[in-house]
Amino acid sequence: MGTEQEIFKGGDPVDLGRIHQPVVLMLDTSESMGWGSAPYKIDQLNTGLRAFLHSWRGHELGTIIDAAIVAFNCTPELVHNFHPVAEIADPAPLRAAGTTSMGAALNYSLDLIDEYKQRLKMAGVEYRCPWIICITDGEPTDRIEVQQATSRLQTAETRNAVVGYCFGVDGFSSEKMAETFDKERILLLKNHNFNELFEFLHNSLVVTSQADGGSKVGVSMPSDLVRPDTFTFQS
Repeated sequence: MGTEQEIFKGGDPVDLGRIHQPVVLMLDTSESMGWGSAPYKIDQLNTGLRAFLHSWRGHELGTIIDAAIVAFNCTPELVHNFHPVAEIADPAPLRAAGTTSMGAALNYSLDLIDEYKQRLKMAGVEYRCPWIICITDGEPTDRIEVQQATSRLQTAETRNAVVGYCFGVDGFSSEKMAETFDKERILLLKNHNFNELFEFLHNSLVVTSQADGGSKVGVSMPSDLVRPDTFTFQS
């Protein structure tokens, strides 16, 4: 059986008596995230991400929300592997460059989740259905790989092995995203308000981490996220 140290590579000990919630933040850092006028989307994304990480420090659930951060442009990059979110230090600022290899990033994120679930099982740690949170301002440029990744995601979702959500920044293709993500789990972020998006994500993780396993919970929507008044997350 794996030890807590083996799971988190020197991080704080895992709370073995509680159910963990894995989540992958899959962040688009393609060139277009730096287009427009200041403040640029990539800078606002960095600000929102830092605020999200800070919001868990000292929080009672910060040791059971296990986060990984994957950035993607021409290729996916592992910014931070799974770790209790309360203990993740601020990463180096993300930079905008390159294309939008979303298929490669989604495959990479699914591989991360599969490997991490095995580590949790070996340690006897219970976990909820992992989330993938994709934040993008465009559409995939790796069409063949995104087809494979879409098939993997949708198959995993039918087995309740993972659930994917997509948050699109102004200019993203909701039609293209609906080919990969369930249309009921796609939202549009207005005004590049990443702080509001990450606050919504924080609140949603709090609610689902306290819900009965397998249940669905409605979370109130902030003004700059476009969907119905509530949005359903899987716990």
